[in-house]
Amino acid sequence: MEPFLKNLITVLWILFCFGVGYFLGGAIARAIAHEAHTGWKYDADCCGDNDCNVAKNVIQLENGMLRITVSLPLPYTNPKEYKDYTVDIDLTKFDPKKIRSSKDENIHLCLDVMSKLPRPLCIYLPAGS
Repeated sequence: MEPFLKNLITVLWILFCFGVGYFLGGAIARAIAHEAHTGWKYDADCCGDNDCNVAKNVIQLENGMLRITVSLPLPYTNPKEYKDYTVDIDLTKFDPKKIRSSKDENIHLCLDVMSKLPRPLCIYLPAGS
């Protein structure tokens, strides 16, 4: 076999292995849900490690949307370094499967902060909201 073809096959195999590892690692991390500050666990399909937290601030806007601020650990840094993220959520357009019941009296939000703009994954609303 020619050296070029052999090297190409090796590189493609390495890229394939990294891709599989990245996919499986993400799935495993997503399956490790963490606890809310009051002790109940977020659902694993909504929350990976530190994707969720209690809302620091919630404002209902004139157009009916909720402006929610949460503080989450900065990605790829010391887990003690937090940043505030604010997103506007229109519950009428939010996937109903991603609206969950909060197990305390607080609103909780799960965000994907790895995307360019923070993307809501799930929202936990208290009973009667």
